[in-house]
Amino acid sequence: MSKFLKKAFCIVLAIVMLISIVPVSVYAEAVNKTPIIVIAGINSSELYLDGKRVWMPSIGSIEGYQDLLDMLKGLTKFEDNGYNFDEYMRNIFVPTLQQYTEDTRCDGNGDSIKQLSIVSTMNPWGQDPIARLKGGVISDVQEICADVCGGDRVFRFAYDLRLCVTEHTARLRQMIEHVKETTHSKKVRLIGVSMGGAVLNAYLNTYDHDDLESVIFLSSAAQGTNFPANIFSGKLNLTRDTAAAALKELIGVVPSALIGALETTFKDINSMWSGETLQYFYDNWIKDYIGHWPGLYNLIPSAKLDECINFMLDPVKDKGMIQKLKVYQSYQDNLHNVLDKCKKDGVKVYVLSSYNIHGLPFEGNDHQNDILIDTEYCTLGATAATFPEKTLGDNYKQKNDDGKERVSCDNIVDASTCW
Repeated sequence: MSKFLKKAFCIVLAIVMLISIVPVSVYAEAVNKTPIIVIAGINSSELYLDGKRVWMPSIGSIEGYQDLLDMLKGLTKFEDNGYNFDEYMRNIFVPTLQQYTEDTRCDGNGDSIKQLSIVSTMNPWGQDPIARLKGGVISDVQEICADVCGGDRVFRFAYDLRLCVTEHTARLRQMIEHVKETTHSKKVRLIGVSMGGAVLNAYLNTYDHDDLESVIFLSSAAQGTNFPANIFSGKLNLTRDTAAAALKELIGVVPSALIGALETTFKDINSMWSGETLQYFYDNWIKDYIGHWPGLYNLIPSAKLDECINFMLDPVKDKGMIQKLKVYQSYQDNLHNVLDKCKKDGVKVYVLSSYNIHGLPFEGNDHQNDILIDTEYCTLGATAATFPEKTLGDNYKQKNDDGKERVSCDNIVDASTCW
């Protein structure tokens, strides 16, 4: 079974197990009647300008994105087109990315320059054909919940991924009120998936939790992940070891000849992808385009945010945006306290995470991962083995001894350090 199928299976199993742990005596009340709102992940919604889609193609469709695909293919054969790498970056790669993201730019306050819209509905899963056609993890989660609770009691919350997650909380509050009213329920359950966990964190830091029965962080980026921190601090070196480890996870044994080829290839790429070429890429696309999407900064761990702000943003021109980022940074730092209060007040809290998958092959990205989100952050603080060691070691002892075994049976994750 491939790692991707294993991950999908684990998500399905986790949801089923989560639902199944409700005592039989309250099963009908807690599961069948309490509505669920799934706060979707980073690709939760397309962005539209005057009815035209300007961000994220529909699943299975490349219509309108052929130039982008041609540009990506050209990275492997730029010399065939008479360019060296630097010329290809300046004449093809960066201009294509600029064109693709021009309508999505935000200003120094982190606000959208153009008035973009998303497709959002208050309809339940059973009456939301658009969401049901999207496919992917979010649809799987909703479908599983709908199978148990009924399609009229599962809702999907979508949002503009570019904007600061704090700006979505008021609309999420409106949806909660709507769901309670239409389902005649006193409480709801919230599931934050991937970036949706950051939205959920912002909500819990902003509003009371009196009408929440449970909150679930599913493969969540509520406390960030290393990959966006790498991008926004200029650390984009590919490494042979991380790539080899990732390949090993997918195909098993990696031949030594292939490892040697990776080393040569990455040396060539990093040599080209450096100096003035890399600076041009940052100055002419990253910083002025996606580098002004505050939502992406909300996916950076709190301890690494200041470094990224200093590298990417101007303290004067981007003052408004920086203030927004600092607010959510305080929410990251306060998450444990918020969840402690939720538990004290009777709100059930669940944190579900994938692990033992290698992340993207960038320098320093040797953490346990689910490809994009580091297990350390996803679990709210677990101690996890790094690659290539793969385990915590034969002599490892659980860090916090509470009388219960908190180290995974494969000796990869110590959950005793989690929140």
